[in-house]
Amino acid sequence: VLTPRLARSSIYAMTSHEGALAKVQPAVEAVSPLSVEDYEAIKRCLPGVRNILLCQLLRTTGLRVSEVLALTPTHLREEGPRFYILVQRGKKRGGDREYERVYLHPTLGTFLQNYCRGNQVGGADRIFSISRRMVEYIFEKAGRAAIGRRVHPHEFRHLYTRTLIDGGLPVEAAAKMLGHEDPATTLKWYYELTNDKRAAIQERIPL
Repeated sequence: VLTPRLARSSIYAMTSHEGALAKVQPAVEAVSPLSVEDYEAIKRCLPGVRNILLCQLLRTTGLRVSEVLALTPTHLREEGPRFYILVQRGKKRGGDREYERVYLHPTLGTFLQNYCRGNQVGGADRIFSISRRMVEYIFEKAGRAAIGRRVHPHEFRHLYTRTLIDGGLPVEAAAKMLGHEDPATTLKWYYELTNDKRAAIQERIPL
């Protein structure tokens, strides 16, 4: 007879067994970081102007998805030939977060401006009226079609970081571009010195 006490002990045994099984599961193989070629391939697989613009913004600014989705036309500013957006960094400490200027490539700024006008996005309307979950789904689908694996939109922030540092920008400056208060965060989570990079560095050293 299955008494309440025996039932509870049986459930505990099963959950303990499942927990033990979970602990011995093999680790998921790490995926290769996105390359510029991957980015171009993913962009070609994205349907619609909105999704391409979203991808370009993530890749060329290093902004978080939440920061991009919070943008409204009032955040897009034009200053002579330059465009910039006003962004409240998602993980800045403190109650009142100040707006920070993030400059855009002039062509991207023009595209974004024309997109807002053409789609009658104005005032306090969000430029990208889409949920974060839908953004993740779109990029997962495009990633599988383009490079054979799911892609998370946050990977473009990592690609942006590598572009800055590999291009010779000091880590301290790269951290400011990313909105990090501590450059150690940039190095710990966003940059990896791969074997290919180590080899390339060594090859530049003269004999």
